[in-house]
Amino acid sequence: CGAALGGFESPRAGAEGGGAGKHAAAAAAAQALSEAAVHAIKGALDKYPGERQPGLHTLIVLLFCTLVASCYAAYSADYSKRRLYLLLYKEHKEMMRTDELLADMMPPSVVAKLKEEVQVADHFDGVLLLYSDIAGFTAMCHQCSPSDVIQALEHLYSIFDTLVQRHGLFKVQTI
Repeated sequence: CGAALGGFESPRAGAEGGGAGKHAAAAAAAQALSEAAVHAIKGALDKYPGERQPGLHTLIVLLFCTLVASCYAAYSADYSKRRLYLLLYKEHKEMMRTDELLADMMPPSVVAKLKEEVQVADHFDGVLLLYSDIAGFTAMCHQCSPSDVIQALEHLYSIFDTLVQRHGLFKVQTI
């Protein structure tokens, strides 16, 4: 039907949420209506062989109904395909985001085990968790300019990062 109408596409197709099942059911109903209209035309022509045939207006109306039903069926099928593609694309983006978060929080070997659905609990000797707090930070923020506070934090965390690299450690998070 899209080719018959010069490539007409709805601007809403794929842009709205939900309704893919509704459109699939409507497409099936439109297809059934189209087949019924074709059957009615054939039946009308076969019913009166050589006698009075149905009027031209009747045939045109039945043909138009068939065309409309076919176009709606094609539109609904296309809408459902677009909606499915949009949902799969969103799922792919979320999986990529999850992978990035895991890569930021865990060593690559643990991330690989998680993706393979292998048990991740390993035993490590000599694990150190460092939690730090800057005493007087709130007061320092009130007394110093924002750029001075940021410079002080950058200096402090660059020292931590240097120590992590020097000793081959893995830094999970800096808050």
